[in-house]
Amino acid sequence: MNAFDLISFSSGLDLSGFFVDTSSNRERFASTEPADEIMDRVKQVGKGEGLVVKRESEKGLGAVVERQNEEFILRMEIYRLTDGVAVVEVEKGIGAAGRLWKEKLRPANLGL
Repeated sequence: MNAFDLISFSSGLDLSGFFVDTSSNRERFASTEPADEIMDRVKQVGKGEGLVVKRESEKGLGAVVERQNEEFILRMEIYRLTDGVAVVEVEKGIGAAGRLWKEKLRPANLGL
């Protein structure tokens, strides 16, 4: 993570609209929950819904949630900023992804 990534986490300083399509289904929020606890909750909800949760990591701690037929539901990346603060970035798929996010995985539902 570099300085530009950190700056983009501030909604007032986010310049990504100049460089990327902002109509995507991405959402970003800060959390004081440990990254492992967030990932455990995502796994629990995913398994409860009959989904496959695969851990992956490109830049931070992450996971992909899919249906059994590998249909993309959502991707989550967690970036630890300090010992007590992490930024969670979520990319939602279409269709059932919106319902799953709103009803089961949204920060208010996760207790974040």
